[in-house]
Amino acid sequence: MEGTPAAVGVDQPDERRASLSRDLSLIVLQHLRDEGFKETAHSLERESGLHLDIKHLEDIVQCGAWDDAGRYLGGFTGATPSAASAKIFSAIRRHKYLEDLGRRMTAEDRENVTNHLKPQGALPL
Repeated sequence: MEGTPAAVGVDQPDERRASLSRDLSLIVLQHLRDEGFKETAHSLERESGLHLDIKHLEDIVQCGAWDDAGRYLGGFTGATPSAASAKIFSAIRRHKYLEDLGRRMTAEDRENVTNHLKPQGALPL
């Protein structure tokens, strides 16, 4: 019938196209990984927001590449990040700042900080 709304549960063309696009992107992503194109796969992950590779993120963080970690995670958040995402980005900035600060500290500064952070006896129970 002309003028009747589409049946409930029937995919609309735009929804089918988006689903097909997502499926194709996942297939391409898997193929890139299988063929050893790790950086290209990570770029697709970030740009598409389809899959967050936690191992890749761990590797970035362990190398201290804070800007790269922020860029990679940025691909998975919208224009206005959630409260959880904001906390993660804040932690990344904090760690980057602390590492930068640590590089500028003298040996005497490090010793003073270490001494101030040492426990001063047993903790009360």
